[in-house]
Amino acid sequence: MKRWAFVVLGLYLLILVVLTVPVTLLAFAPKANVKDVVECYGYLPYWLWVGVMVLGQAALMLRGSIIELLIAVPTHIVSRSRDYCGGGFMTFIGLTLGISVMLFSYGPAVFFSYVDRWRRLHPAPAGEMEQLA
Repeated sequence: MKRWAFVVLGLYLLILVVLTVPVTLLAFAPKANVKDVVECYGYLPYWLWVGVMVLGQAALMLRGSIIELLIAVPTHIVSRSRDYCGGGFMTFIGLTLGISVMLFSYGPAVFFSYVDRWRRLHPAPAGEMEQLA
């Protein structure tokens, strides 16, 4: 896993170094020549900026892996020690909360779409239709 993090970090550094100077010069100094590009690569604040960006990316990548590990291991230990499946009750809670958020977000349109589908799936007999009308 860490090997891929370093591969991604290296590609990020390569893309950053290859694209930042030429694109910036094309955007803000369209008449720049090769000497100006080489001069920009020799500028110390540019390399400091690249270093800060790459180190920030490395910190985010490694911290994400540590956080994932800190969450996954205790969760795995707790789930292995249980004799029952906790997915049933938590699925019920997730569906209940999801439907309530949907109803609050979309309002009566959700109710009418359910009623329309119910009427299509369960058509009323011909005698009841005359009473409803």
